[in-house]
Amino acid sequence: MIKREIEVFSSRVQRYPNDLKMKFELGTRFVKIKKYAQAIPLFQVCVKDNRLETGALTSLGKCFIAEKKGKLAKRQFEKAVESISQLDEPDLYKEVHYWLARLLEEEGDRSTAEHHYTEVLAVDYEYKDTLSRMEGLSED
Repeated sequence: MIKREIEVFSSRVQRYPNDLKMKFELGTRFVKIKKYAQAIPLFQVCVKDNRLETGALTSLGKCFIAEKKGKLAKRQFEKAVESISQLDEPDLYKEVHYWLARLLEEEGDRSTAEHHYTEVLAVDYEYKDTLSRMEGLSED
């Protein structure tokens, strides 16, 4: 099913090379089959479209995490945090803050990680393992 979708979106991207929404959709399909290296350039182009920017930055960050490129991932999430609205995109808001906090926690920047976990908990107290991670930071 996904392979067929990739074929369809690939042909649409070739036919309409300026349609960034199609590129975003193709990148999303590549992520589903863990072809991150193919998804990354598509998401990088999609960042130019204001409507896709936050989603593309978030997807880029997750691709870079999967590719074990934490610094690049952090950079994408930091850019996404600047442009995301809790009211307009609550799920993306939580996801961006969560992943940024995880990366900061890994770097040892506990204070900033705690700030981003707090942003998540303020919106959704039961989001993933945010509460236990926050408590872990507070205990140490």
